[in-house]
Amino acid sequence: MLSLDQIPHHIRHGIVGSRLIQIRGRVTQVTGTLLKAVVPGVRIGELCYLRNPDNSLSLQAEVIGFAQHQALLIPLGEMYGISSNTEVSPTGQCIRLGWVNICWGRCWMV
Repeated sequence: MLSLDQIPHHIRHGIVGSRLIQIRGRVTQVTGTLLKAVVPGVRIGELCYLRNPDNSLSLQAEVIGFAQHQALLIPLGEMYGISSNTEVSPTGQCIRLGWVNICWGRCWMV
């Protein structure tokens, strides 16, 4: 049997860092552009994929907070098709953006 020391570093890093179990949750509520979902183990800033079982929807969302054991998510695109059947799959990755001149949730009077 091979030990981890006998496996090249880049392959070993991929094996150790991979998720062996796919975690999935489900959308429980939609209010305006805010989604609530039960998704075990997600973190603020984490990117999630939203999918309907019939493949009519494929969308990304960011976890922005928590309320009563539910994750609060903001979709990154059109919300058309989101339902109580929509599955939420966390990626384990955060959104990485360069410096952008935007401010979510703020109205600016010009």
